[in-house]
Amino acid sequence: MGDLDKGSANGQDKDLPANQTHCEENPNIVADFAEEGLFENTEFNSTAGFHYKASDAFQLAIDYVNNEHFITDMKTKLKSYVYTIADHDAYGLAKYVCDTAMAKHSMIASLGVKKNSLREYMQIASQRKAIPYFELSPAVINPKRFMVTYMYPDPLELTELIHLLILNEHPEWNWDKAFVVYESSEALTTYVELLALHRKTKLLISSFQKEVGGNYTMIFESIADVGYHNIIVDCSLSSISTFLDKALEMQMLTKEYHYHFTSLDLHVLELKHYSYGGATITWSQIIQMRSYEKMSSGVKNFDTFFRLRNTVATPKQYFTTYNALLVDSMVILAKSIDLAIMHNMDAFTSQPVACYNHSDTWMHGPKLERYISKHEENHGMTGRIKFNHEGKRINYTVYVMKLKKGGGIEQIGEYSPPAKNSKKGHIHLYAKQKTTAVVAEQFDSYKHQVLNITTILEPPYLIQKNNPNGETLHENERFEGYLVDLMERIAEEAKESHDLDLKYRFKLVADEEYGVEHPETGKWNGMVGELLDKVLI
Repeated sequence: MGDLDKGSANGQDKDLPANQTHCEENPNIVADFAEEGLFENTEFNSTAGFHYKASDAFQLAIDYVNNEHFITDMKTKLKSYVYTIADHDAYGLAKYVCDTAMAKHSMIASLGVKKNSLREYMQIASQRKAIPYFELSPAVINPKRFMVTYMYPDPLELTELIHLLILNEHPEWNWDKAFVVYESSEALTTYVELLALHRKTKLLISSFQKEVGGNYTMIFESIADVGYHNIIVDCSLSSISTFLDKALEMQMLTKEYHYHFTSLDLHVLELKHYSYGGATITWSQIIQMRSYEKMSSGVKNFDTFFRLRNTVATPKQYFTTYNALLVDSMVILAKSIDLAIMHNMDAFTSQPVACYNHSDTWMHGPKLERYISKHEENHGMTGRIKFNHEGKRINYTVYVMKLKKGGGIEQIGEYSPPAKNSKKGHIHLYAKQKTTAVVAEQFDSYKHQVLNITTILEPPYLIQKNNPNGETLHENERFEGYLVDLMERIAEEAKESHDLDLKYRFKLVADEEYGVEHPETGKWNGMVGELLDKVLI
């Protein structure tokens, strides 16, 4: 097995290395199971001034799973071990996995690696030693790696999402040409796949790769030269603010431009500064979160845990897709272990595994992987989680988002991957809302008039108030009921959203009828008649 065997053969029996940490065992639980977090030493997440290590996010995910009673029945605890990988040090990773993680810690699962070459090694090692591995980064699905669980959506399906968006007849899409900006050679996949998907269409695609260490000036000059206004941006999260700063500097964040970012993490950035030029800025995300007030139950559960632990809200920048997948992976692992113990009782245990012995594998690994692959999580931080027999994530939802003027975020659509026995996914974009300017103009027209609401007395919708004190009631004071409550709520919303003091009055229909058409004259009576005759205006 190459480095896997070599690392074990040359290893020495010594104390835990300095770059490795673990949690203390809890004597009140049945068993602790070792979970290995393997992270590159350059893997720091730095977003809008908020800095943390991926290993810290991993430890937080473990603590969340071990301390939240609704996740497991407390039969098990996960014990976290962290190993920091030097740049591209496949040998060092192999040696640690063989000599320490498998032989000493008796690890039952691992995750964390991002670099393609190192991920390939971990997938092979997990496959040969029957130890589950959670893939958190974009990866091509390999059906032969049955010990790998792909938490991240299939990159080919996310490319299909872009394909469906730019051909959609929604007013903000239906592109006839697009410019693709990408950074890494891996990101070139998006460009190549888009070319393949559009080989039978009239869509024109140009591309530009940003040089390492270079700025975006030449890219925007190229965009201006070809006259394209629809741009797909495939770059790292840390580069997005720099890209938008340059677009702002070049006066290319105006209303004729539409930028769609392939990153699933724009919701963690501060984007308000870029929202006033008029450009359309869109992206997709699998975390259903627009603000602290508008988040899914899975995200809210974690935020509650964080608040109780730290007495402050979770920093918005923490909610990256990678961190959310860390949490979801550990939740699924803990629940799967509980199921394995429930069905096997004391027979389910971890064990040391020797790399140098090709026949030595973890005897319960395939069984645990089956529980993982059959697990369904309806309220994960990344939404619904389900896998097919290849460990590929299915039945998830991707939310299409748009930046609003003032920095707010709105959800404008959603995408579902191909269903079973289908080759195409489905996208649904909501009907385009009226622009803020049009809405503001309409609300301005209400500032100097009173809305007349034609209605009839009909409990429980509208009821004449009883007045035991004999006081004379005027206008809207005379009524109560559902319709009164509804109009009060609409008036509150108008005040909150548009600073409009909405004035209205209820007017009872003279004939107390809803409305019937006269068979001979064709005229209507009742409420319908008053509306048609515009007697209220």
